Amino acid sequence: MKKKSILFLLIIVLLVYGCTSPISEVPNEKEDAPLEVNEEQDISQVDESPDEPEDLPEVTDKPELSEEQKPQETSETWKKGELIIPGNFADPDVVELSDGTYRMYYGIEPEVPGNNLEIFSATSSDGINWEQEPGERRTESVFPDVVQTPEGKWRMYFQQRPSIRSAISGNGLKWTEESGVRIDASNSFGFTFENAAAPATILREDGTYLMVYSGKINERYDEDGAKVPNNDMRILIWATSEDGLAWTKKGIALDT
Repeated sequence: MKKKSILFLLIIVLLVYGCTSPISEVPNEKEDAPLEVNEEQDISQVDESPDEPEDLPEVTDKPELSEEQKPQETSETWKKGELIIPGNFADPDVVELSDGTYRMYYGIEPEVPGNNLEIFSATSSDGINWEQEPGERRTESVFPDVVQTPEGKWRMYFQQRPSIRSAISGNGLKWTEESGVRIDASNSFGFTFENAAAPATILREDGTYLMVYSGKINERYDEDGAKVPNNDMRILIWATSEDGLAWTKKGIALDT
């Protein structure tokens, strides 16, 4: 009886030992560890492609552009302005005075009955609103073209009959005609000009003068059957001068 009890207990111990689970292996932290996510971070913001390069930071300390380097607004459309000088006048020429204001020289239209080909002037502080100055600047002159000399005086070129002449002034109001002809109708370019007219003159940085003027050919332009409204042709000629008085004709500037 005692032997049977011992045998029975031995069987129970074996059965219990066989059913007991073996010690589990330590998990591989590298392979099985879950991805840690910050609780405050949205899980949708987790970078799933860490191999992609990050964007470069935007440069904020850009150098400041000067006024000349800044883009300027331009308009390709001209708008018709208001009448600034009432009457029948033409061929204006504007110069800037030493105080920053402007003076405009302009001539009466030759078609006005009883005219004496007068040249007048007006002043403006903004280039928009003009006030006529009393009196006449010149007579028997058309196409006024005024430039300041290196000495600070004013020289006016103008057409008088077939030639371009000049006058000098200290204040831009009272003018004294200079002797001689500045530009005549002769040329070495094979043209027969009826006159030299409409001068446009600048004083260059090197102290010399550059003029472009018009030579009139009293013939109608008719090349390859072209139909044009004018009965004459105009050729633009350019010339240079060291002193503003003696001029050298250089060549054709534009065939109009």
